[in-house]
Amino acid sequence: MSERVDADRVAPRRGLDLALAALVWLGALLVLFWPLARGVLIGAPHFFDWDVPEQYWPDLVRLCRELHQGGGVPYWSPLDRGGYASYADPQAAPYLPLNWAICAVAGPDPALGWASARVVIGFLVAMLGAQLWLVFTDLGERAPRARHPWSASALGAVVFASAPFFRHNLELNLTLGLAFLPWVLLAIDALVRAPSPRRGAALALAVALVVWAGSPPAFFLSLSFALGYLALRLAARARSSSRGERRDLALALLVAGALALMLTLVVLAPTSALSHRSVQADHTFGSIAEGALGPSELWALLAPRPGNHLYLGPVVGLLTLAALAARRTRAVATACVLASALAVLLALGDHTPVFRLAFEALPGFDRFRLPHRYEAWLGPCAALSSALGLEAIVERVARARALLPDRRRGLGWGAAIPLVALHLALVTSQLDPERHTRAEPSPCRDASDAFAALARREDARVFDEFAVGCRSGTRLVYRDLRGYQDPLMLHSYERVLAALEAHPRLLSQLGVRYALTSPHFLHGWDHHYLPRPEALLRLPGAREALRDGERVAVDLGAPVPRAYVVPRDAILHVARREDALERLSELAPRPIAIVEDGAPDASRAGSVDGVAVATRIEDPSFDHVVVHLAGAPAGLLVLSDTFDVGWSAEVDGAPATVERVNALVRGVRVPAGARRVELRFAPLDGRLTRALWGLGWLLALLLLAAPDRRRDA
Repeated sequence: MSERVDADRVAPRRGLDLALAALVWLGALLVLFWPLARGVLIGAPHFFDWDVPEQYWPDLVRLCRELHQGGGVPYWSPLDRGGYASYADPQAAPYLPLNWAICAVAGPDPALGWASARVVIGFLVAMLGAQLWLVFTDLGERAPRARHPWSASALGAVVFASAPFFRHNLELNLTLGLAFLPWVLLAIDALVRAPSPRRGAALALAVALVVWAGSPPAFFLSLSFALGYLALRLAARARSSSRGERRDLALALLVAGALALMLTLVVLAPTSALSHRSVQADHTFGSIAEGALGPSELWALLAPRPGNHLYLGPVVGLLTLAALAARRTRAVATACVLASALAVLLALGDHTPVFRLAFEALPGFDRFRLPHRYEAWLGPCAALSSALGLEAIVERVARARALLPDRRRGLGWGAAIPLVALHLALVTSQLDPERHTRAEPSPCRDASDAFAALARREDARVFDEFAVGCRSGTRLVYRDLRGYQDPLMLHSYERVLAALEAHPRLLSQLGVRYALTSPHFLHGWDHHYLPRPEALLRLPGAREALRDGERVAVDLGAPVPRAYVVPRDAILHVARREDALERLSELAPRPIAIVEDGAPDASRAGSVDGVAVATRIEDPSFDHVVVHLAGAPAGLLVLSDTFDVGWSAEVDGAPATVERVNALVRGVRVPAGARRVELRFAPLDGRLTRALWGLGWLLALLLLAAPDRRRDA
């Protein structure tokens, strides 16, 4: 009976704790995203600058459209960059349940506001996860069932979500990936405390959420920290566990590792393969280390400065000292300080030997640039040490005054709330007042815009340099050669873009009819690949199609056909891709075929033109193209869509090889009289990993639904 009475008393207290914690999170969100909140309150909506409108929103629109159409997420997208392997670009986050939920609510065409809301939701996910982790972690506890005060944990949650990494990358998908780190730490604690296959499945799903969020750097930073945390937890557990408990722990970790691999390979395998074909492959030690913090910037550890790199504030510092002074929390606080010191040393890049040592010794370390991002490790360390420090102070005061539990709770919240306010005031003092937002209207034109209507008028590719904006091809469904300057874009595509200013006729070679040009809404004319409109209009046959102030649509004239056949004896041969691009720049625009086979032509004389024999081109889906031919000579069919590995072909039902032609696009060898060429994009790694992903989901849900026979000791 007494147990029932105690339970009846505890439940309202937990409800009050949860309500107060939620108010703290809401207050933190209002401070961090005040321009968005103010815009809603006064009816003047704001949107995020930078990557939200230009990258994440178009990807969200594409995903929602594909999910609502019911055909699944295709492997290829022909709607920007001349076509690219969208399944291998993690930033679209097609496997993230949060995106599915947004698509279910927002419909097939979510507005830009949904992409902004997802940023705020990510911070809420981070604070909720950090709150639960800090409440239920038993690091440094004598009793494994001990729970930490919600008040101190709420302070730690705000510290985590307002740490340097989150403030610096406020609107980037880097923060969405790191937002799931506390959930991983929470799952690690639960598994180590009472190992079972069910808890292994929970850990696997938490790890998968970090990966599915779509940021490889955030995944690397989160999981490297989580591995260190797991090692610390296992070391603490090993001192008191029996052989049977160690066996159960090994089994649970095996389940977690196997399921995590099944759930995440769908992102990791294609992304890793793409990184070796993209501009990422060019990274050297110098290029990776160039984003390091300088030694003079270490002053930011003590005082706020623009950018807020490293600054944690005096609240965190004083509470960490309190945690170091308390015997019960000293070991954990020391580990936090050491991990933070390592993060700072890595953030200094080549200014210390630590970064070079990691570069040379750790597999995968060389894939990630910008050393200052290791500040991400400061967040969980500061959150844990701050929460433990405040708890230690409250306990000491409560013991000295012999306070009852309810009075202790009141004392905790009475200290936590003003400390949260002080901490937020200090760490946001040097933030951009507008938090990387701008007032509507946004620079993203819709389908009714005259420039967008021109681009959709006929089946010709366009090059949209910000006249419609925000990856208009992806959002509005037409073929754009431009797209977004993505760190995972193909190296061969980047080379062509770099050549456009000197050789704008390459646009016609690649099937572009209209160049849509305008100053960028942030950078003006500084981020353009094409010459200014007045220079484009001097090209032979070019004319002005539309003008709206500085926005100009240049009609370049009829481009080279999307598909044509070059006779076998007219194919040009070069040794390297650089040579192919050089020849293409000299000859464009002409229906030619240049292949890289290591056998350069002895002479540049003779006919090099192909013949336009394609009678019809069908696109049954993004992953499937059919070219109908009539009277084709033996030679090379050139299709002016981007080449990538994973494309296969059949010529009149017989298998054929797809090769790179003209430095960028696809080519298929055809015999004389060929009538039908089918090209399909069905990459093996995509098909296999999606099957594993589905199986992983099934197994994880089955394990989570099964009763957990093991309970906390």
